[in-house]
Amino acid sequence: MRILLPSLLFIAACTPTARDLERQADAEAGARAALDRELAGLVPGRTQACVNQTELRGGLKSFGNTLVYSNGGSTKYVNRTTGGCERVGHDAILVTRTSSPQLCRGDIGRTIDRGSHMFAGSCGFGDFVRYQRPSRGS
Repeated sequence: MRILLPSLLFIAACTPTARDLERQADAEAGARAALDRELAGLVPGRTQACVNQTELRGGLKSFGNTLVYSNGGSTKYVNRTTGGCERVGHDAILVTRTSSPQLCRGDIGRTIDRGSHMFAGSCGFGDFVRYQRPSRGS
């Protein structure tokens, strides 16, 4: 019983409360709404496993576990990560290391805290979806 009680207390302390789950659901809903506003007026294109990093030079924002790269023009690339890079664009910087000029599904991004310059998290990249303004002739 002495061994079981501390284990049960530890499990109870690690179990999210209803309030924790509610806060998480609110944060996810807020991130989805902000992502919808970010992509308003843009049309999704093809899904790509890799994107040339020159296409990703511009702004970078996170919306929950979704990263949006803006190349400064009318094109944005959306990547749904495995999670862990939610602070990118807020108080963390994303650092990637690749052996090619492309960023690809399965590559790992690390986040560095802007203030302390310490490791803050990491995420795996999923597929990239290119979003663009619809052409006027369509």
